[in-house]
Order: sequence, then C-alpha cells, then structure tokens
Amino acid sequence: MRYGKKEAIATIIGTDTAYFKWNGIAANLVEGTARLRNGEIREALIGEDLARRLEARVRFLTPLELYYPQKGEEFSITNPLASINGAKVFPSAILRDSGDEIENAIYTESSLARELIGVQKNEYSYLEVYTAPGTDKDKIREALHSILPDSIIR
Repeated sequence: MRYGKKEAIATIIGTDTAYFKWNGIAANLVEGTARLRNGEIREALIGEDLARRLEARVRFLTPLELYYPQKGEEFSITNPLASINGAKVFPSAILRDSGDEIENAIYTESSLARELIGVQKNEYSYLEVYTAPGTDKDKIREALHSILPDSIIR
C-alpha cells in the first residue's frame, strides 16, 4: 500500500460496520470515526503503527492506495500494473495498537477486500464469530466444522 510517497505492507481485513460494534474496536480509536464509507467515498481504518510508518492522517486530502497481485496471474515485469488490482480509500480512523492484528491492519469494506484479492462473494479466508455470554462454544465450533474447512476455524 502507499500513502503519499511512503509504502508499507499491510494485512487487509474486509468487514462491515457491525464488526466494530461487536468487537469493541471503536474503543481503540486514536482519531477519526469508525466508518468504511462516507457517501460514495470508500474509507478505511488503519492501525497506529502502520499510520506512523506511512505518516498517514485522517483527512480527505491523500488517499491510501491499495495494491494486491491478481489471483492466478503471472507477474509481468514489462507491465507490472497489469498484474495487480488496485483501489483508493481515505483514512477514516487510526486505531491504537493493542497487541493483536490491529497494528499492521487496514480495515475496509468486505466488497473492496474481495475485489482486491480477487475472490467471489461466498469465499472467505477468515471468519470471526461472536456469541452471547454463556453460549456453548464447543457446540458452535462443532457445527462450523461440519460446514466450513478446518483451515479457517480456530
């Protein structure tokens, strides 16, 4: 990814705004608002460490430029831009590092993450499930194992 003249490698997490309500991530805001879209403008939340390395701020002046290699395509040395998917988003918030994936993450709409990575609407690489207090997590895990690949269940 790029912000102005700075570049970094980051983990993209495609989600929706309900995610921020369930996991309490909004409590980690350093600045900005936890949103992924402002009208027609795509936005993203970024980790504090990533923002520091990119010297990124929450403002509508400079977009974050996101790049990802095209799925199933060979990289072209003569025309590298033809070998990548790209998108621009504006930082809506910076998240305080909390020792987990936040520090090197950029949170975008799941549709944007799918476009960049080149996967279909029903394909996922990661699934996070929240349950009510007292829920039997082993039963839920067992049910998920019956319908999902083991590689995405912890």
